[in-house]
Amino acid sequence: LDFMTSINTNISYKLCSDLESSSNSSDLKLQDHGKEMVKNTENEQSIKLDASMVIIGFVTFVGDSARGILFPALWPLCQKLGGSKVDLGYLVSIFSVGRLMVSTRMGKIADKYRHRAALLISGAVLLFGALLWANTIFLGGLPVLFIAQLTLGLGTGSLGVTRSYVVEQAPPKVRTYMLARLSALQYAGFAATPLAGSAVVIPLVPSL
Repeated sequence: LDFMTSINTNISYKLCSDLESSSNSSDLKLQDHGKEMVKNTENEQSIKLDASMVIIGFVTFVGDSARGILFPALWPLCQKLGGSKVDLGYLVSIFSVGRLMVSTRMGKIADKYRHRAALLISGAVLLFGALLWANTIFLGGLPVLFIAQLTLGLGTGSLGVTRSYVVEQAPPKVRTYMLARLSALQYAGFAATPLAGSAVVIPLVPSL
């Protein structure tokens, strides 16, 4: 009887050991699978974040390029339309006035309808302003140029929206770096694009 009891005990112990080993093995597999799923999810999020940051960076660059690239042509065009240096000062400032007027409104639109809606609206306004600016001579002269400058300013009021998107979407460990890149693109749009504008304007100055 003791012998049979010993055999049963050994068998039970072995079965328990096998079950425990199998359970541990299953747990490890589940853990590995979970880690793999998390890693894949992080990779997908990283790809989406990189793509969205490219778009946000492009919007920021174009926004300040609208002021920078057109700046070299502003004075020759103002002169051609009969404007003075005082008018030039007003034309430069009215761009910033337009941006100031719409910046907080764009923030409210982004809060209510999300960032995409705010960026689409500002992009459409910016495009309209650029078309108006390009056809100023044919549409009414100096007053139209003032309206075009104001409209361009309104269309570039999305800078706060782009920054808030970065703060919201970027992980904390790269958030400051992303914001720094965004600021660099902003400065590049304003400070570097006048070189391109000058290259186009210089040959056209006699005709302007």
